[in-house]
Amino acid sequence: MERAPASTPTKRGGLAAPDGLTDAALDALWEFVGIADASLVAAGVPVTLTQFRALTMIVRHGPVPATTLARLVGVAPSSLTRMCDRLVRDGLLARQASVGDRRVVTLSLTRQGEAVVRDVTLWRRRVLAERFADLDAARRAELASSLEECAVVLGSREVRQ
Repeated sequence: MERAPASTPTKRGGLAAPDGLTDAALDALWEFVGIADASLVAAGVPVTLTQFRALTMIVRHGPVPATTLARLVGVAPSSLTRMCDRLVRDGLLARQASVGDRRVVTLSLTRQGEAVVRDVTLWRRRVLAERFADLDAARRAELASSLEECAVVLGSREVRQ
């Protein structure tokens, strides 16, 4: 009986992927999450990455029912309720009962919430521009195309928990 070849442990805390794409994606993810986390600290905003994701989903989709936001962010409705309690308390999010169905709560950003998203996004854009500044124009265009394709592929599937 032949044994499968042993995989090589990696710095990523797991085993190396056979095609290299997964490992490259994990490396990029690690760096992007580092920038995302640093942006919240640099902007001095009292929110977690998941809370910021909720705020940006509202920017992308407009005011949304809480159940829709929970699905978009990938959290349980009960977790979203607790998260939104804090965001409302901190003045970043507003709740409003639906006119047609008072059981439905619609969530929207306050002016302060909009400012947080804008400031953090500007910080991220600046840092990313600095990091990519040394690439020549052709390589930048190639990377932009690859990242756009990556965003489409990753956004086309729900994250399985």
